[in-house]
Amino acid sequence: MNSFHLTGFSTSKHQDMLFERRESSTTGSSSGGSGRSTHSEKGPNSRYHGGFGEMVAAAMAGPEEKLTESEKKAQIFTENQQFDTAIQERVRCLALTRLVYGDGHLRLAQAHAKLAQGYLRLKGWAAQAREHAGHARDILVLYAPGPTEQGDEKADALRCLLTVYHTQGQAALILGEYPFSEISVPSPWKRG
Repeated sequence: MNSFHLTGFSTSKHQDMLFERRESSTTGSSSGGSGRSTHSEKGPNSRYHGGFGEMVAAAMAGPEEKLTESEKKAQIFTENQQFDTAIQERVRCLALTRLVYGDGHLRLAQAHAKLAQGYLRLKGWAAQAREHAGHARDILVLYAPGPTEQGDEKADALRCLLTVYHTQGQAALILGEYPFSEISVPSPWKRG
């Protein structure tokens, strides 16, 4: 009979400590003012008290909310040139996209294409870029837009396909897979 028991931890003790800290920050005004804290509601103390609630809210958020948040973070990290963290967020976006939309969806192909671009542009990793671009291409080849989908989604699929082929071409050049003459001159023109 193994049971999990926390010794020395009481949620009421923890809540009492938080309450005492909150009370001391709002009533301990030495200026003789109204007894309110000198910090605004969004000051350092609110981060301490609201941080736990925000963490719980983030943990309880659905995959859709986490996906949009992760996409925003990846963009911010890229703009701030934090490339390793940007790649980690792109990988997280890929996993969340698979959870939200399933396999074979256009959004999953777009997530693979963005990750491939990130690997190539941010890190210079052509092999990983080629692999993820290949996954995106495979999804797009099998992707069949439904009858209710608008022209915007078809345009997004074509844009994604263009990005995939561009990324695959850049990765192939970096890896030295194709001689320059085969890329620059199509085969029917060589025989002529």
